[in-house]
Amino acid sequence: MDILVFAQTTFYLTFSLAVVILAAFLIALAYYIVRFVRCLQKISENLENASGEIRDNIIEMFDRFSEMPILSMFVKKHRSEKGRKKVNGNEKK
Repeated sequence: MDILVFAQTTFYLTFSLAVVILAAFLIALAYYIVRFVRCLQKISENLENASGEIRDNIIEMFDRFSEMPILSMFVKKHRSEKGRKKVNGNEKK
């Protein structure tokens, strides 16, 4: 009978230790996942800022090209949406 009590106590201690180790592992995993997500968020913000700058540079370059006499025949500036008039439900440029 003493062997069964010893086996049960050993099982409880081993199982408790396994639960503590598993909890520590899950906490560490959650920590690294949060760090990874924050890093992805920073990268996303940097890409958004860079794409805005690139878009502005392309628009500026397009405006400069459209001002050149030779290229102005081929490249025209975009009109804004406000400058368009509706005629019979269709937009007129």
